[in-house]
Amino acid sequence: PLAWGLMEVFVDSIRERNKTITVPDLFEKSFDEAKNQIEALGLEIVIDSELVNDNYDEGTVLSQSPKAASVVRTGTTVKVNVSKKNPGANVPEVRNMELAEAKKKIENYGLTVGSVTEMFSDTVKKGCVISTNPVVGTNLKRGSAVNINVSKGPSDDKGETFSMNVVGLKLDDAIKALASKGCTYTIIYKEDYSSGIDRGCVLSQSPSGSEQVTAGTEFELTVRAVIEEGESTVTLHIDLAGFDNGEHYIAIIVTDNYANQSGITQWPREKFRKSFGMSTVSYDIHGKGKGSAVVVIDNTTISYSVDFDNGTVERKN
Repeated sequence: PLAWGLMEVFVDSIRERNKTITVPDLFEKSFDEAKNQIEALGLEIVIDSELVNDNYDEGTVLSQSPKAASVVRTGTTVKVNVSKKNPGANVPEVRNMELAEAKKKIENYGLTVGSVTEMFSDTVKKGCVISTNPVVGTNLKRGSAVNINVSKGPSDDKGETFSMNVVGLKLDDAIKALASKGCTYTIIYKEDYSSGIDRGCVLSQSPSGSEQVTAGTEFELTVRAVIEEGESTVTLHIDLAGFDNGEHYIAIIVTDNYANQSGITQWPREKFRKSFGMSTVSYDIHGKGKGSAVVVIDNTTISYSVDFDNGTVERKN
């Protein structure tokens, strides 16, 4: 009887090890919630990377591997990437403040004041802040400069219509051109390796350069991201095995050991199409020294170790 009992225990343990589990969707759950859910199913969970993301509470699951709905065996380890607080400083809201007050607030946030540009405005009181560059909410290294645009009151020629094309100009030159006509702006930074536009220059604008506008018009400028001095570019060749043909969304988050970048998204939710026979997709990233890159395709995470100085890339999972 004892032998039979031991045999039943052994058989039960074999069955338990061979039991299959469907991996749940952990996206936007806290790590503690995810841990409780995973362990209740007989699986393990570990944090693979912590990514800077101010849109979620610290410790929120942003992605996982294996992905949701995968079928795995009992005891399988699920790796997750979770959010963490940004160690830098966010550009504060100073619009409509008087210049002296705005300067003080920016400095209180651990940032410095860069250039101050006067421009016409029909809506913002003379001497008050119209906008900043970078825009409010942008995360910067402490001590970075924030440029301020200040109202000099309404334009005398606000009835004049004109076109303004600043695509290809350096950002500072584009701002001066807009200011000369009493126009305001907002800025979006984007990586773009195929445009032929130099870094720090305007990739596109809205309204377009052919549209007729008047003084006070606000332009949205998309500017190509700048590589800092000493940074190098490395190409990621991303294996697409396991991904179906068709459209997918990709984001690439880069961190380097020099803290030039702390979880910076260099490629934000870019769409690409996998066609028949396509085995890899390639994207360039930049940084300094040794670091890492986390690639998120749909809800699947791929991690890489990167040596920017030597130009080498090694996949971690």
